[in-house]
Amino acid sequence: MNFIQRLGWFAAVLLTGALLAGCIDSTYSRGLFQGYVIDQTQEVVADKVGKPESEEKSGEAVKWVYKKKTFDPDNMNAFDAITTIIFQPDPVSKKLVAIAVQFS
Repeated sequence: MNFIQRLGWFAAVLLTGALLAGCIDSTYSRGLFQGYVIDQTQEVVADKVGKPESEEKSGEAVKWVYKKKTFDPDNMNAFDAITTIIFQPDPVSKKLVAIAVQFS
């Protein structure tokens, strides 16, 4: 393999890595996602994983709904169609904090 061919392959590998790196920030394993959001305020969650696709309110609780944001490493990295974060008011600060994550 001559120098030009090796340079071409090297450029292709770098380009592939750059494209994949752009996708990594948008999806998370279930465990990593939970670690980022549990016990965090809405502001911190939005900074860490982005804003939700939709929001639902039920009394004092708020649910943030994401689509194809997480994947299940125990199921061949299958994407979760919907990931829901449930926020409830913290008794001390009165701010909404994430108390649970549901995957489906």
